[in-house]
Amino acid sequence: MIKSNLDYLQESMVKILNEKGDTLGSGFIIREDGYLITCHHVIYLLPSLRVNYQGKEYASQWCQEYSNPEVDIAILKIKIENAKPVKIVNFQAGLNCVTVYGFPREKEKNFPEGFDVNADKITVSAPLNLLSTYPNNKIEYKNPWNKLPDKSSNFLTHRINAKVDRGKLNGA
Repeated sequence: MIKSNLDYLQESMVKILNEKGDTLGSGFIIREDGYLITCHHVIYLLPSLRVNYQGKEYASQWCQEYSNPEVDIAILKIKIENAKPVKIVNFQAGLNCVTVYGFPREKEKNFPEGFDVNADKITVSAPLNLLSTYPNNKIEYKNPWNKLPDKSSNFLTHRINAKVDRGKLNGA
């Protein structure tokens, strides 16, 4: 069987789990030694960090030195060898379409290995006020990742024309 690009992508995807073990969001492996990336808004309320990678649950560590809540980036690390990192490609020319891949809750029962949506019409959008995207401003825990970005944090974004459900956010 010949693998497609999405087959390879699926091998790098992780589910970010809440304390009940439910999928809260997604991320993807970026290095063979277990480093992965997700969005900070997915983890900022969690009492502990756990991920599911290829059907196995792992405790993960927040890598503060590589993470940046001010641009919604969280780098986590799991103890694993020979993980399958996503192939990062630096396009010199602008993209005109993208495939969004992740684990939306309402489709996880039927698509436990993930779900993809083709999106087209990528356009530059106005600067985004990052704090406005966080659903809850009440922090209950005192872990290093339990923090909000600064009220003035914003950055340029790109808008894609696709429905992006919870669980597919921050996916590859």
